[in-house]
Amino acid sequence: MSDGIDGDQGSAPDLPTSTSTSRAGSGFPIIVSNDISKLLGFYRDVMGGRVVYQFPDEDPAFLTLRIGSATLGIGYHPDPPRGPSQMSLWFYLEDLDATLDLVRHAGIVVLEEPELQAWGERMARVMDPTGIEVILGEDEATSAAHTGLGDAPTADASSPAAEASSSESRVSESPGLSDLARAV
Repeated sequence: MSDGIDGDQGSAPDLPTSTSTSRAGSGFPIIVSNDISKLLGFYRDVMGGRVVYQFPDEDPAFLTLRIGSATLGIGYHPDPPRGPSQMSLWFYLEDLDATLDLVRHAGIVVLEEPELQAWGERMARVMDPTGIEVILGEDEATSAAHTGLGDAPTADASSPAAEASSSESRVSESPGLSDLARAV
């Protein structure tokens, strides 16, 4: 009896593929913690997120935040998974330096100071209260203004902005997926 895997441990099962539409309408990451208040302190108070949903109304166990055009879920888990993070979150900011001032004031760990990347965007790395890496970036135009270098290098196909733009254009026909593309 076949389980759909070709025998290699890392191989994916043979699944039917769809060329017409996505099976998903939309999606968003959910971070779980046994202390939601620490996550709110970072994602709402430091990153400027707005709570758009919570359940239940009193002492919520799940919240949805809008941070710019991104959607992020925060959920209570009595014994959240531990260990090295296998994901990072990326947020484009209007002012990277001002946000890093807030990050430091809140006692959040700064993993990497802002640096101009080869594709023309400045970025820094911080660690949220659960240990997830959060990349804080500025787009090319903002980075050029802050570094005083004039025009930043043109984005190539490996630029996160180019990838996000490309992803967004690929999913623009599917309602609800543009938010996911921007959040990635």
